[in-house]
Amino acid sequence: MINNKVIGVLGAVLFLSLAINFFMAGLVAGGAFNGPHHEMVSDAEKQDMHLRQNLSDSDKQILKDAMDVNRDKITQLHTDIDSIKKDMRAIVRRDTLDEKALSDALNAERAKELSILRLAHETRKEAMSKMSPEGRAILLKINRLGFDPNSQCH
Repeated sequence: MINNKVIGVLGAVLFLSLAINFFMAGLVAGGAFNGPHHEMVSDAEKQDMHLRQNLSDSDKQILKDAMDVNRDKITQLHTDIDSIKKDMRAIVRRDTLDEKALSDALNAERAKELSILRLAHETRKEAMSKMSPEGRAILLKINRLGFDPNSQCH
């Protein structure tokens, strides 16, 4: 029997994972990564694409170049997360639940997801420091990374 603590932890991790997946889908749909695009696009992803379309060609290139620098790192982090999720499924399927192994796996997954968010934040922040004021204003409208619209990029 799985106790309430494990269920609570799983729920929190699944919520965090879903939030990160929506964020990454927005990046992919927005053209920041040159990966395959899904046909179904959420309203938030449509808004992101629309905002990015309004960037000047030079600002689009700055954003793409910044994302290209970290593409391999982000891809590896996603691969790591997929592996951790596979391990978690195996842990849960066992006859006896190893709560420590599950907790360790959940912590590892959370750490990788936070690494993705930090890397994306730093990448976008770096790109914004090189963009035009208009480009920065457009990206600030995509306020999912914790940018303060009132702050100055240096």
